[in-house]
Amino acid sequence: MPNAALQKVLTWSPGQPVFRLSLTAVLLLLGGILFSAPEGRAQDDETAAAHKVQLAAEAQNRGWLVSARKLLEEAAAINPDTPGLRFHRALQELHEGHPRRAAAFARASLSAGQNVADCRTLLGLLAMRDKDFAEAEYQMREAIAADPENGRGYYNLSEVLRWQGRPREALAQLEQAQKKQPGDPVIPLKIRLTQIETGERLTFIRPKNDSSPSDPAWTLTEAALALRGGRIDKAVTLLDQARDELPPAFFYPLLKEDHFFQTYKSEPALARFFE
Repeated sequence: MPNAALQKVLTWSPGQPVFRLSLTAVLLLLGGILFSAPEGRAQDDETAAAHKVQLAAEAQNRGWLVSARKLLEEAAAINPDTPGLRFHRALQELHEGHPRRAAAFARASLSAGQNVADCRTLLGLLAMRDKDFAEAEYQMREAIAADPENGRGYYNLSEVLRWQGRPREALAQLEQAQKKQPGDPVIPLKIRLTQIETGERLTFIRPKNDSSPSDPAWTLTEAALALRGGRIDKAVTLLDQARDELPPAFFYPLLKEDHFFQTYKSEPALARFFE
């Protein structure tokens, strides 16, 4: 999967390190100590390494990969067991195009008992990219077990199930995701697309409100219904409308990654949407 989709699932909010000012540092600031005890230096090193991991995470979010790598290497030199370090090194390798190294760091983080849900999710996404859906399902279920209150875990599992041709099971996971994240605008769209995939009678109705602008998510739903009904020309018109209404960073990744739309990518009339 493209990195943009991965970043979406990882904002997948990894836990941020907790920072404390050591007692030695406080006393030094007060002018009460002229030297650092070994324990004090260890605490200061721990704080410094954690701070570098936090800065590296912020740099990764902004796409400053060179700075992020430097900060992560500095943190590793101070304390290789810093919480979050291995996970962010996994992300770094993934951003730089080294999925095997990313998986190795993610597994090392799991062995250390750190960032368990995030690392399981990352490993699941790597398995999806390799079309190893059994492994992806296992990792996503483990991510949910590690963080059952995170709706993103249920969403990710639903995507794996859809790619395995199990839309009814996927719907159950999406319903859980919606309960955990009721304000997420993508989940209702995914529920409708998955309902279409089941082939059963549809239970959703587009709300009518002529005074409000069209909802791009509903426009995509109508495009999907047109595709399912074999009305390709109508679907193209609706996809053009949705593309004009939605940010490119949302529209194109969704079409290129969503299971339903991917089943139509070989349709000549739709080729330009998948370039």
